[in-house]
Amino acid sequence: MTTNSPRLPQYYFKLACGAAALAALLLFSIGAAAIPSDLHILNNGHLRFGNGAEDSVNATGNLQQPFYYSTEAAAWRQMTYAFHPLDNAFAIGGDGADEWNLNGAIVDNPVLQDHVVDYAGFTSIDDGAGGYGVVVSTGTLTLDGQTLEVTHTYELAPSESFITITLQLTNTSGADMENVRYWIGTQDDYLGGSDTPLEEKGNLVNGAFLPIENASDRARAVQITSQEEGALFYTTHEKANTLLSNYGWWPNVFHTNPWTSVITHPGDGAYALFVRLNDLAPGESDAFTWYYAAGSLADLDAIFESVADAAASVSDIHYHGAAYAATVNLDGTGYWMAVPRDVEAPTAEQIQDGADYGDVTVAAHGSGPVNSGEAAIFAIAGLDADTAYDVYFVAVNDEDPPVYSTVAKSQFTTLAYTAPVDVATAEVTSIMGFTAASGGSVGGDGSDGARPVTTRGVCWSTSNPPTLDDNFTEDGEGLGAFTSALTGLTPGTTYYVRAYAVNAVGVTYGDTRSFTTQAVYAVTYDANGGQNAPADTDSPYVAGAAFTIAGPGDMRRTGYGFTGWNTQANGGGALFHPGSTLTMPAHNIRLHAQWRINEYDLNYSAGADGAILDGAAQTVEHGASGAEVTAAPAVGYHFVQWSDGVTDNPRQDANVTSAISVTAEFAINQYALTYAADTNGAIADNAAQTVDHGGAGEAVTAEPNTGYHFVKWSDGVTDNPRQDANVTGA
Repeated sequence: MTTNSPRLPQYYFKLACGAAALAALLLFSIGAAAIPSDLHILNNGHLRFGNGAEDSVNATGNLQQPFYYSTEAAAWRQMTYAFHPLDNAFAIGGDGADEWNLNGAIVDNPVLQDHVVDYAGFTSIDDGAGGYGVVVSTGTLTLDGQTLEVTHTYELAPSESFITITLQLTNTSGADMENVRYWIGTQDDYLGGSDTPLEEKGNLVNGAFLPIENASDRARAVQITSQEEGALFYTTHEKANTLLSNYGWWPNVFHTNPWTSVITHPGDGAYALFVRLNDLAPGESDAFTWYYAAGSLADLDAIFESVADAAASVSDIHYHGAAYAATVNLDGTGYWMAVPRDVEAPTAEQIQDGADYGDVTVAAHGSGPVNSGEAAIFAIAGLDADTAYDVYFVAVNDEDPPVYSTVAKSQFTTLAYTAPVDVATAEVTSIMGFTAASGGSVGGDGSDGARPVTTRGVCWSTSNPPTLDDNFTEDGEGLGAFTSALTGLTPGTTYYVRAYAVNAVGVTYGDTRSFTTQAVYAVTYDANGGQNAPADTDSPYVAGAAFTIAGPGDMRRTGYGFTGWNTQANGGGALFHPGSTLTMPAHNIRLHAQWRINEYDLNYSAGADGAILDGAAQTVEHGASGAEVTAAPAVGYHFVQWSDGVTDNPRQDANVTSAISVTAEFAINQYALTYAADTNGAIADNAAQTVDHGGAGEAVTAEPNTGYHFVKWSDGVTDNPRQDANVTGA
């Protein structure tokens, strides 16, 4: 905070500079040149701001030195000393228990950042020498690390002797802003050609200035008068007060406590208007309107009455209503009536009645008690949004017959529905290669712009800023916080993301955040001579991620068995087994299947009627041939076939592709026994027999013909009948 300077040097400075200042003013008035066409000078012939050769709004967003035109002197009269423009100061933070305080951070007459002035509502006259209408100044102020958007709206009517000024402060930082204060005034007054005008604190009551009686009384007006002229600083804001001080350094002025300030100051002085504004959450705004008027003493009462009528005794304007403040000099009941803008005005009795009158439909009306000299606040409700209204007020005492106050008229327009406000973007977290997480919030009451938030989420793009024409999520509706999942991202890419909220009016975006997705690396598998290598459906991975080695699945290689994976096809790298978990390095991984050729057992066996001579048990690689193997039958037996139907004996299995286990099958030898007789005899029975090896035939009898006898068989056997036993051949 800036400290006060000694008073004496300031006094000498003023003495030294006064003559030069007046000389400069004189030179300007004598040597006036053509006005540059690009200037915007608030000058309606009654009031002017600036020397007439400069823009009326300066880099602080404030007005240049004020002047009013004196018809008596037929000249422009300055309203501050030397060349001083109006002064202002802003403060936030610190202990705000007392309405007025000097706590926290304070800055005076700051130059606004990103300052722009909108002249769209300004009408230039007299070839640029003057103009009237609406001028809007907007800029940014940084105070104690927090940012405020400062908007001044200046409205000068074509023929009025007062200017209407509205200050709006918007918290554009991310934290709550408390103990918000504002001062506007001058460090050195001047009026009517005099450096010692009379300053008085008071209020406007029924359109007239009424001085306060005690320093502790709230005064929303300062009246400044000289012998011939007068001026007025005035607001209706409920937390406003005024202060008077000796002239000098501006911080000395606004360091004066309004509740202990003198109530009149007859010498060389200074004055200011102090306003305690509402605390501001991020995105919130507060505003107040004040008036600056000047004219001759003869016209001052009429000017003050015009100010009182124009004073938006209307505050806290919202979508469907407002607050109306009235101060009267009687005790009784106050009545108000809101009607559409510029319709026929009601009479005092019609305001009191509150009913429709003539062709006018009353929008709203109400009443309440009023006490003389005290501000009464009335709540206006039930209005339409974005609609212009006139509000009329009259007070009536309880006497018989009743006494009515002057009918006061104010104008205001209800707020238009807006797109959502106070939309914030959450930090981006869980940043991977293809996904990330963010979200945001839509603030508290009023942040929906008076229309329900129907959709909210985040949008993102590789271009800044992202919009709903890009990728976006939909994460619910209404106020409050939400989370969002960003998917389908490209690894190693910078993205911009911001929250959004949509209502029936439009879309509002939050602050933009940027992030870069992580690079990703692939895990692939090579069948390495086989077919149907598996695929990792979760690949690619960011470095450091864990992944599981795949199994072979449907991968096959004819004649081979899978043994694992290797980083080299020839098996010379690192070996990994299915199911093991690895940490992804910062490079791609390709794993090659490792194979072992299949080996098959060849088993040859024989039953009890034979034997395998050689190679009964063999091991053969896939596609190779086994050794020759012979099945030898036992005596009296012969080889028939192998159990797999093969009849080769010996056999040799070639191009083996599976295990073989076969048994040699044998059959016993059988012999034919044939018995025959020559022409001199016959065989009685069993002449033809078949007998297994080692078996016995049936008995057979050779019967001689008549006249013959049996001699022997052809093999020399003489038995008859004969029976061959242990037969081993035919």
